[in-house]
Amino acid sequence: MIVEDTILIKANLDVEWTTFTDLTCWKDWNNVIKNIISEDKYIVTGSCFYCNFIPFFFPIRLKVDIKEVKYKHKVVWCTNSLGMFAEHTFLFKDTSEGVVVRSSEIFYGYLVEWAKFLLPKKRLYFLTKKFLNELKKASEAKL
Repeated sequence: MIVEDTILIKANLDVEWTTFTDLTCWKDWNNVIKNIISEDKYIVTGSCFYCNFIPFFFPIRLKVDIKEVKYKHKVVWCTNSLGMFAEHTFLFKDTSEGVVVRSSEIFYGYLVEWAKFLLPKKRLYFLTKKFLNELKKASEAKL
């Protein structure tokens, strides 16, 4: 299963990148991924953070491993929980109108088919859109 979305954020790339990679400020704008615990302030390759992902009313505790960070261009993280593996890629493109952020998450594993009933693609798409809209609002508010 793949969930993708793109958003234009009317902020400069420096502001956008800092808002996204500074885990200490996520509590101020992010209502999809909560209760971040990390030894690192910023998202960096090889680090990890723990969080609560809230798909409905109950949180799911996750360990998120940062697989790849290309400064102001790309972040890839992955998580493995309950027989499902997810790899989430964020691409950042600076344009004359602002920053285009593309989110692409791939789910696989032996429980993915079964999990579609508990967490349908429509709900995952809604949460991705919500995350991106909250990121947009937080970044644009800093200008």
